[in-house]
Amino acid sequence: MKDIDIGKIKEQLGEITVEEYERLSEMPLRKGILITLTCTFLLVLIATITLCFFNGFGLTKVDNKVLITLIGATAGEFASLILVGFKYLFRF
Repeated sequence: MKDIDIGKIKEQLGEITVEEYERLSEMPLRKGILITLTCTFLLVLIATITLCFFNGFGLTKVDNKVLITLIGATAGEFASLILVGFKYLFRF
């Protein structure tokens, strides 16, 4: 088993603050949450586009107001995903 010299590593890396340590330790969790949110958004987007196409081809009968609401909600979800991603994942 190889011995690790903490003093040498500390000398090479320099001092790390508590804030930096917390930020670095939370990074995998933040990335996982962002990936989950992105997958959820993609599923909603695919479902909305599919419903719009089915309605356009006459396979379903959904009111246009419902489709407009779905499209608006999907756009709002995309905007909130971008906001959450930049605010929490790329926080420095």
